Amino acid sequence: MKTNLQLIEDYAAGDNGGLVTLFFHQGYYGSCFFKARQYLSDKHDAITVANDTYLVLLNKSLEKRSEKFISGGCTESGFRNYMLTISENKAIDLAKKGFRKPISLPENWDAKDEDPVSWEESHPSEIFFRWVEQVDLCAGRIKEREATIPNEALRKPPDSEFLELWRAIGDHDNEPLRSEFGINDEQIRVTKQRIQRRLRRCLGID
Repeated sequence: MKTNLQLIEDYAAGDNGGLVTLFFHQGYYGSCFFKARQYLSDKHDAITVANDTYLVLLNKSLEKRSEKFISGGCTESGFRNYMLTISENKAIDLAKKGFRKPISLPENWDAKDEDPVSWEESHPSEIFFRWVEQVDLCAGRIKEREATIPNEALRKPPDSEFLELWRAIGDHDNEPLRSEFGINDEQIRVTKQRIQRRLRRCLGID
C-alpha cells in the first residue's frame, strides 16, 4: 500500500490513479467537502465544490502538477494546502454568486458528524466525472456556435449532440454501468440526476 506522499508523487508524475486513490480512498474528497462547508450552508453545494476541486486537479497539465508539488516543498502537507486553497476559493466564489449565503458554523460543529458519502448525493464515481467532461465539451461547442452564428442561439432543442447525451443518461438499462463501474442502481440514479442538472445549468435550460 502506497503512502499518501507516494500517491501525490505519482499524480505529479502524470498518473491519475494516484489522485483517484487520494480522493476516494484516502479521505481527500471529504477534506475538500469540509473546507467548503465553512463557507456554504448547503451540503450539496459543498459536494459540488469537492467534485470541482477533483476535476481541477485532474485536468492540470504535467508541468503544472510538478510545479505545484515542488512549490509545496514536495510534501503531503504542501499538496493538501494547495488542494484546500482550490476548494476554499471555489466555495467563496459560489457563495458570492448567491447560490447560498456564507455561514458561520457553530463552535461545537464537528466534521465527524457529517459524512458526504452517506447523503442522497452519493459519493461521486468515475462515471460522473466522465459524463461531466462530455457535458462541458458539448456545452462549450454549443455556446461557441451561438457566439459566432446568430441563429444558433434560437434553436430549441439546441443541439443533436446534447439530445444524444441526454438520452444516454436517461437510459434505464443500468447493467452496462453496473458492470463497468461497479456501482449500484441507487448510485447510478443519483449520478444521472446530477448530470442532467448539470446539462440544464450549462446550457441555461429550465
